[in-house]
Amino acid sequence: MQLPQLRVQLREMRIATSAKIRTEHETRSQRNAEAVAVLDANWKMWRHVGGPDLEFLREPNEEALARANEAKDSRPELNEWRHGLVHA
Repeated sequence: MQLPQLRVQLREMRIATSAKIRTEHETRSQRNAEAVAVLDANWKMWRHVGGPDLEFLREPNEEALARANEAKDSRPELNEWRHGLVHA
């Protein structure tokens, strides 16, 4: 491959095309749906640690993500809940 062709190829890889943005959005939406399904299967624990409503996580905003991170960071409380030391 010639150097000019390589430069064009590299430039094209860096450009955010609508197809690339759409693909990324679809990938993230699928990951969100999978995460929400896991949380839904464990809704008692999620509610216990104060996680946001699952509907807010399907297409999360900054506040929903911050609340989800806070809930995730309450791991010592999660461990107690899993071992039956805390009752919801």
